[in-house]
Amino acid sequence: MSEQKPKHPGGRPEEYKPEYCELLIQHSEEGFSFESFAGRIGVTPKTIYNWEQKYPEFLQAKTIAKQKMLYADEQVLNAGAKGLIENYHGASQVFKMKAVHKWRDTQVVEQSSVNVNLEAQIDLSGLTDDELDTIETLLSKAKGANAG
Repeated sequence: MSEQKPKHPGGRPEEYKPEYCELLIQHSEEGFSFESFAGRIGVTPKTIYNWEQKYPEFLQAKTIAKQKMLYADEQVLNAGAKGLIENYHGASQVFKMKAVHKWRDTQVVEQSSVNVNLEAQIDLSGLTDDELDTIETLLSKAKGANAG
């Protein structure tokens, strides 16, 4: 009787290597994104997202890498603003800061009157009749409080 080989679990063999943690940090220090790291090592972005779930050290490296990339990008932004980079285009760097680092424009609004009218569209189609009645009651009370 011949001995049977254990079945392969299927799928591609695991490609993760612990040295990817340091490589990811170096990659980000150069200003490159987490997702582009996948291309650098020849895997898909989904693979590296799986690794961050499966390997705590890779998640920790991603956290450090994100901060290193922010630091590198801010260095470029500051050097450009100081005129230290020839032909610097600040708009492209600001675009990257908004897209990658979630920078947002802020607007200061000065209020000269107590009356402020805010409008918003909220989808209430998923609420029950009881929930809608509760909202209507609360809005009526709020209107009454503001009228007095």
